[in-house]
Amino acid sequence: MNDMANTRTRWPKWLVWLGLVLVGGAGCALFVDHPPYPLTFNIEWDEEVQVADKQVIWVHRTEIYQRWSTLSRWDARKVAEELSFTPSTSIGQVHYRIDLGAFGGIERTGPDWVVTYGGTNPNYLHMGSCLMGGHGTCVFVIKADGKIYKPGNANEIIDNFHPLFRCRTAIEDCYRRLDGAKLTLSVKDEYYKANPALTDFEPRHTGKPFPPSELSP
Repeated sequence: MNDMANTRTRWPKWLVWLGLVLVGGAGCALFVDHPPYPLTFNIEWDEEVQVADKQVIWVHRTEIYQRWSTLSRWDARKVAEELSFTPSTSIGQVHYRIDLGAFGGIERTGPDWVVTYGGTNPNYLHMGSCLMGGHGTCVFVIKADGKIYKPGNANEIIDNFHPLFRCRTAIEDCYRRLDGAKLTLSVKDEYYKANPALTDFEPRHTGKPFPPSELSP
C-alpha cells in the first residue's frame, strides 16, 4: 500500500524542472512589469535664503535621482536639479532645471537677481557666463522685467554670497531629513554645525576659477 502511494506522488524530474522554470519566468516577468522601485525619485524641500539687505526669501528645491537598479532603494545618482522662487510680484515665480550640475546660490542686486550654478553639461551653459569655459561657476541675471541677462564675465557680477543648502550625508538620510521639509536659516546653520563639510571654498579663490578638485560632484 505504501509503495503504491509513493509511486503516485513521485513526479518525473523533467516535470519538476519545467515547473521551476515556469515559476521563475513568471517571477522575472513580474519584476519587469512591476519593479520594486521606479527608475527615478525626487527629494524636494523649501528653504529660507538670505539675500541683500538681509532680505529672506523662500526657495523651492528639487533634486532628481536615478537608481542604478530598480531593485535597490538608495543606490542612485543625482541626475538633475530644479529651482523655483519668486523674485518679485512683477516677475512672478521662476523655475529652472539643470542636468549634471548644481545650483550654487541666489543674490539680489537692486531690482535684478543673480543665480549661480556649476557643471559641465553644455545643454544649459547657454543660460549665463561661466568661468573656466563652463567647468566651474556660472551665473545668469534675472532682470526686473523677467528677462535673462548674460554677463560678459562671471566675475563682474558677484564673488561671494550665501550658498544654497547641500545635504552632507547619505542619500537615504537626506531623503528622510529633507523630503517635504521647510528649512529655516537657523535649521540650516544647526545642520552644518553637526555635519561639517570635508572641503569648503576658501576666500583665496574669490574671482578665480575653482580647481577641479573643488567642483560639485
